[in-house]
Amino acid sequence: MIQYDATIPFVEHFGMYQVPDTLADAVGQYRIDSLRSAMERLHVGPEIFELLVTEDGSVTDDFGTLCDPLGYFADSLLSCMKPATSASLPPVPSTLAELGVGGAALWIIPPVPKALNQADSAAIGKVATLTAISFCDTDFVVGDRAANLRYIALNSVDHPASMVLRETKIWVPYRRQISLPDMVAVRKADFVRLFTTLGVPLEARELECLSREELISCATDIRSYILERNRHVVFCHACAKKMLNLNMQVMSAQTNHVC
Repeated sequence: MIQYDATIPFVEHFGMYQVPDTLADAVGQYRIDSLRSAMERLHVGPEIFELLVTEDGSVTDDFGTLCDPLGYFADSLLSCMKPATSASLPPVPSTLAELGVGGAALWIIPPVPKALNQADSAAIGKVATLTAISFCDTDFVVGDRAANLRYIALNSVDHPASMVLRETKIWVPYRRQISLPDMVAVRKADFVRLFTTLGVPLEARELECLSREELISCATDIRSYILERNRHVVFCHACAKKMLNLNMQVMSAQTNHVC
């Protein structure tokens, strides 16, 4: 479900929540919802993100990026598939480590941020749980302090193994299947509910993908996008990509003509 925050500019919500175009998009939207739900259930606050402060002073508050099952392996397979209710994901890295795939030297345990290492066991358990949810790891069970820290360290995209596994396919035989909701239907229902709650309900036509003629109209008059005269192009990933591509073609043609 979309979590609307009135303190954030309305249009910025569409950078996170969109009707997916590919299976990779659908998995991403599913992970967002799963993480948001878990954060509410676990009462995750800013103090959890502060535990991830690194030595250079940066803070990672996006578990989706830090623990991305596709990004860890640079896996693009799902980007070529239409949204569905099941997906073949790469393995959880810590599972490969347990199996010794690639050799023990590949699976060193790098130090975690100092604040995380010094945190209480309950906080570390929350971070490990969020890591598992981001990886869609349904087999995860919260362990003791040491086990949770090890799990977090191995399953971070910053782990050295990630760079190696992006260049090799030794992990492919360990793919796993997950089930997920119909995220196209879920997101459409979310946007209907959101706009209705805000007092500006969507018209039926705004739930349908735009024709090429309509996309060209948007592309040649960007105000249609900015002013949201047809809001579908704002929250549909497929139509937004097509419209922006057409807009670039239009702008390129205009530039060439001027030159």
